[in-house]
Amino acid sequence: MPPLSWRNVTAIPLVHGRLAFAIEVRRRMLETRWDAVLVELPPSLEVAVRAGLDRLPAVSVVLYREVPEFLAGDDAHVWYIPIDPCDGIVEALRIAERERTPVHFVDADVEEFEARPTFLPDAHALHGLGLDVYYDAIQPRLSEIRRTHQDVTRERHMAARIAEISESLGQDRRILFLGGIAHWKWVHKHLEAGSVSRHDGDGPDPSQVHIAPVHPRSLGHLLGETPHTTWRWDEHRRGIDPTDYDAVWGLKDLLLQARDHYERTWPESQEKATTRALENILDYARKLCVRQDRLVPDTWTLAQAAKGCVGNDYAVSLLHVVQRYPPNGEIVLDDDGGQRPEGIPGDALQMTETQIASDTAPCNATSRTPGIYRGWRPLELRDRPDRRRRELWKKGWNPYRHCSWPPEDIVIENFREYVARRALGLAGLSLQKTEPFTTSFKDGLALRETLRDWHRRRIHVKEEPRVAGEVGALVMIFEEDDDGTRFPWRTTWMAEHDQESTLAFYSTDPSADIVGPGIGRIFYGGCMFISPPLMIPDVWDDLRFERARYPSERLLLAALFWSRERFVAYASATPPSPEAKQQAAALDRHIVYIPLSTFSATTLEKLRRAHVLNGHEVRAWADRFIR
Repeated sequence: MPPLSWRNVTAIPLVHGRLAFAIEVRRRMLETRWDAVLVELPPSLEVAVRAGLDRLPAVSVVLYREVPEFLAGDDAHVWYIPIDPCDGIVEALRIAERERTPVHFVDADVEEFEARPTFLPDAHALHGLGLDVYYDAIQPRLSEIRRTHQDVTRERHMAARIAEISESLGQDRRILFLGGIAHWKWVHKHLEAGSVSRHDGDGPDPSQVHIAPVHPRSLGHLLGETPHTTWRWDEHRRGIDPTDYDAVWGLKDLLLQARDHYERTWPESQEKATTRALENILDYARKLCVRQDRLVPDTWTLAQAAKGCVGNDYAVSLLHVVQRYPPNGEIVLDDDGGQRPEGIPGDALQMTETQIASDTAPCNATSRTPGIYRGWRPLELRDRPDRRRRELWKKGWNPYRHCSWPPEDIVIENFREYVARRALGLAGLSLQKTEPFTTSFKDGLALRETLRDWHRRRIHVKEEPRVAGEVGALVMIFEEDDDGTRFPWRTTWMAEHDQESTLAFYSTDPSADIVGPGIGRIFYGGCMFISPPLMIPDVWDDLRFERARYPSERLLLAALFWSRERFVAYASATPPSPEAKQQAAALDRHIVYIPLSTFSATTLEKLRRAHVLNGHEVRAWADRFIR
């Protein structure tokens, strides 16, 4: 590995646009008083780059053409330099300007600049390893990069400029050089061998060099980090906090801001981004990072984790928040879920990494500071329909026709079977017996009794006799509702086949949350399952249960009355009332109470969300609208 110094020149090989290198540059420049700073940019762009620095924290881009636009024709090409706060060179220029340190632009003015993004390990490792160890570790990867004649020309030119400046300032002066991580090895070889030569290129005509603000929709393509990370870093560096910026804490702040945006934009949503859900997102993102050989999750990884742990709408909010960069204006969501601009300059440039939008046709573009290669990955998300379409669908809603959506039926029936098995296990705890081991281990080792008698060298085993009977009904109460305002819709559904249960429930009104043509979304307050299914009268109109004070108690009384089996499982935040226990004793039923807190909060939130379809024919297109 070549040393990161040559005579009185200290080098910081960096990857453009990566925050870890900007933090390292800031630390090095504030630790030492430098007599000159040399950067890997051509002198022909110095005036425009300094003008872009004056515009910070608003992000702008320096553009130049080698041929005037009216002469370029269909193959018009533009080269650009983003003034990115997370770029190590931009950070060095900002500090040098404040410290009044002389700056030299030492790159060569070459024609038809060739960009070459690199494939390198996550730059976040720089914080733990240090620059020297990181640079040594990536040498095998750097040796795989294909070199061109243009690379040799530029490296010899930079070596010549470094040698000239070093000699003119004297050996007792401290000089800092910042260049691409793939170039320092060869620049150092040219310096040691003396094989330096200047390239006398003229550079672009000053009239063809421009600087323009960047549209907020284009920041994600232009910046090396996400716009949110870039803004948080710029806020940190302009503050008084002496500690280094922590990118992981920035991600946690992103999740909290996304939660605020989500709750403000869709306050009626029942998918809650709880603290536990945010912890699950970070844990899921960590596992995805391990599979991707990353240390810090990128935008796709966070959005994928947010969709899986909370839901589609929260993932959409996260993507909107991650693109925020207030100095360049914002694209905000209105009440209809649509987008509208705020505070965006009229001449803001819209572009991607390889193209720039224009009034006539897109123009090819190449960055002079390419960073890490970034690819596209699919992520299926769906925006909510606008208010006009929802109102149109609501007018066609028929309150007398409704059925369930089969994929949700399968999920909730599987959960019902799981709860039934768990209830039987709890019911059999009172019948469990333990005895000293003689000839058989029976149903397993009784650890508690064995440890208690360990001083006697006596082993105890347990016997768990099978409980006589099955669970004939299950009642799950997610939330109480005593006045019918939060969960006004109450109905009873008969099973369509013998694999389904008879279902009675109270929930939100499906017509109040229309998500598609003939598709309404509900959130259960409580529900009752009877299996095997029975044809029963509507629970909510049955006068036999009028003594119930709450809807949850009515469901439990109906389950006790219609259950064909002895056991009735009751999952709720509170135990059943004394009146319900008396009714169970009168009907020779046994209520098995399961606290709702013993289930995963994320699982419960997913189970209590369901969709009501306006007839069986809606099932043909329901999957296109249900998220």
